Amino acid sequence: MSNSSLVNYTKISPNKTSPRNHVIDKITIHHMAGNLTVEQCGDIFAPSSRQASSNYGIGSDGRVGMYVEEKDRSWCSSSRSNDHRAITIEVADDESNPWHCSDAAMNTLINLCVDICQRNGIEKLNYTGDTSGNLTMHKWFAVTDCPGDYLEKQFPYIAEQVNAKLEEAKKEPEKSDTALVQVPGDRAYSENRINYRVHQQSVGWLPHVEDGQVAGVVGASKRIEALKIDCKMKRVKIKAKAHIQSTGWVDYGEITSDTVIGSTGNGKRLEAVSLEVEGLPESMNIYVRYHVETEGWSDWIKGATIIGTAGLSKRLEAIQMKIQ
Repeated sequence: MSNSSLVNYTKISPNKTSPRNHVIDKITIHHMAGNLTVEQCGDIFAPSSRQASSNYGIGSDGRVGMYVEEKDRSWCSSSRSNDHRAITIEVADDESNPWHCSDAAMNTLINLCVDICQRNGIEKLNYTGDTSGNLTMHKWFAVTDCPGDYLEKQFPYIAEQVNAKLEEAKKEPEKSDTALVQVPGDRAYSENRINYRVHQQSVGWLPHVEDGQVAGVVGASKRIEALKIDCKMKRVKIKAKAHIQSTGWVDYGEITSDTVIGSTGNGKRLEAVSLEVEGLPESMNIYVRYHVETEGWSDWIKGATIIGTAGLSKRLEAIQMKIQ
């Protein structure tokens, strides 16, 4: 059982039942009753005394947090039966009185629901207005107004949009450029110190590469949309920021191998990445070079303070990283 590749931030809550006792065949949407970031939502679910959690959370900026893996049941809907079957999603409110969610959060919510359905074999999201459907809401299981009046009224629209995307994916698989091939080239050295992979336009996640190899496809005019980095060296920490088309700079803090730097599913190019590396031996540093549209390959940059260009509306197309 996999987790969503749309996740930008992970903080696993102790408040869960592991593993869940039922296949995933429902989605339950909640609201946060506040304009929380995915990090703040994760902090709320972190203490065991809270006795609450969700599988995912979505901030008003459209970023996704994961707090309980899909293989486990979150404690979210006041219903053990529902939570064992459902992926639960908390959505931030950018306004109150009445509660409202941002367009960015709504777009991500729809894309996340599509992703959940596709990976778990849910052919259609069926909103019936009661618990007989597979799109459910908290207020059906407890005395609460969650998910709030605005989100509740959007449930038919959410189901409609998700189902349209599911049908489109079935009808037009040939639009994916699966014929494009990543050519990694040789590694810079024998020891495995850093792995990385990119999510590229119309291709999806490409296989991970290592230690100076090329991640991405050059010459196809395809944007990199997201990046994952996995440092294999002990005691080394990496902090990351990304400049995303129409979003600007997003700070991810300290990253893990699961952190999605950038975004997927919304067609936005990753324009620049800034890395801060701590814990390397004094004799070592991180080096990065990148391929940008109309400019080609950069020189190797020591320290990786900026990868790509910010504010020039140019797409990153390929990246190389090494630690030496």
